[in-house]
Amino acid sequence: MADEAVFAHTAPTAEERDGYYYGLPSRPKLVARSSTDVWSHQHDGWSIGKNFGPVGHHAIAKPWNDSTSSLRRAIVQALEGIDWSTIDILRIGYERTHGFTGEEFAQPVTLLISVQKDSTTWAQGLPVVMRCREILQLHGIPDVHCEMRESHFIRGASSPGQAPASAPRLVGGQVDFPTETRGLWSEYPGLSIAAYGHPEREGTKCLYLRLKDSGKIVALTCRHVIFEASTVEPEFKHTDSDVQARHTIIQPGDLTLLHHKKSTSKLIDAIDIRINELESHPTMPENTKRRMMQQARDSLWPLVRTKRDLSELENSARRIFGHVIYAPKFSVSTTDRNGSRLRDWALIELHAGKYTTPLDNLRNQVFVGDARRAERQVINACVSEGLTGISRILFDTQSHTVWLDGTLPETEMRKPFEEVRSLGKDPAILVAKHGAATGFTVGLATGIKSLIRHPLEDGPCFQSEEWCIIGQRRNSQGRREDFSSGGDSGSCVWDRNGRIGGMLAGGSGSGSNGAFDVSYATPMEWLLDDIKAHGYDVELV
Repeated sequence: MADEAVFAHTAPTAEERDGYYYGLPSRPKLVARSSTDVWSHQHDGWSIGKNFGPVGHHAIAKPWNDSTSSLRRAIVQALEGIDWSTIDILRIGYERTHGFTGEEFAQPVTLLISVQKDSTTWAQGLPVVMRCREILQLHGIPDVHCEMRESHFIRGASSPGQAPASAPRLVGGQVDFPTETRGLWSEYPGLSIAAYGHPEREGTKCLYLRLKDSGKIVALTCRHVIFEASTVEPEFKHTDSDVQARHTIIQPGDLTLLHHKKSTSKLIDAIDIRINELESHPTMPENTKRRMMQQARDSLWPLVRTKRDLSELENSARRIFGHVIYAPKFSVSTTDRNGSRLRDWALIELHAGKYTTPLDNLRNQVFVGDARRAERQVINACVSEGLTGISRILFDTQSHTVWLDGTLPETEMRKPFEEVRSLGKDPAILVAKHGAATGFTVGLATGIKSLIRHPLEDGPCFQSEEWCIIGQRRNSQGRREDFSSGGDSGSCVWDRNGRIGGMLAGGSGSGSNGAFDVSYATPMEWLLDDIKAHGYDVELV
């Protein structure tokens, strides 16, 4: 790197460091950037924030997605000595045009390096981003700058042998009001789970698989949801003869249960106040008063019943629905076709006595909260993005689930073919998920892989490739909302044809609200192949 290129840069001011990424959910801080463009806070009466966008047709896509390319290897080598966590290839730009000047801001393709908080100074980061910029230019990619921000990869996870016979069972069929709360003890994937021994560390049940040799039905989730993620842990394999050593799993986790107990009590209190106000209203006609009071009472009894049912789940042993039969140790699988992937999955054998539906009849109906609202959100997303055709997702408005079938090929993930309006001419895949933390959300998946670094305490440091997803929905100020946050790990991600794309593994961000600027999923095709390679011949139910 030429010395004059470094001398052309000056350290960012405190205002630039703190405000450069204003608008992103986690509000990360700038460390260094290769561009010398003068930065200033943009506002037109309202502050104009920044957004991420997927990258579609660009010269960087092919060499970056190839784990053996000299470009990828040179970039990773340039980061030696830096405590980095993720490398993303994304568009970064302001979220809307300037209201006063009408200026339309560019969203240039950027190589974005995330580093741990307080780990890297500007003086340390600048030579790295400049070296990465130089590498890109040497590979014939002159239009991509490099930025470094403070952010880190977060795995999104926030015993008796089985539940007692008197414990409430997980049910199928219709989910009544209040939908999100009553769904907690439904049989469907997409809901909060946790290890019995760590009920406060939550994730999400992904989907159901069938073991072909035995016919057993198992649930899939991330290993880090139910085992400690920061240390080296051995392979876990359950033996049927050792019932006391079962690693049991509960639904829901403690934090989700507490949240719904509080929200249900608040709703009951609000309706009680409403009834009292109606009774004492001085001018309302009696017929209107009686009608509105009856409506309030009709909405009250389901909440009272729900509050009672929630109290029955206080003992976490009554929430056990299965036990882990296998989880590989954290390690990386490397192939020429898929690059490097971190093994972060676990299989949970279901306890038949906990389910009202015979296990053989379970299907991958994923809970979505209010199904009508979720369906409208998908339709609105398709319209706003100018996508052709209709969504083929099958929503069930009684069970409040979506029916999923088949998998999304990785070849299609890497080469999306539909252009989305909010990204100009860049193609992306419209995806959705329901997670324990953020519920139902819609996102846009880019065709360029993200590179994640996983350092373990007193152990190796792994690198893996993941499917990169950003939020599709925008708030009233035009900013993209987060696709996921802590607690959503394990969520099943699917496309608008109802095909299973992957399992959410985590995200990058540093905000106190837990929101992720970027989310990462592991492709389902690879997961199923890796599970089979470990001796478990599985198929989607």
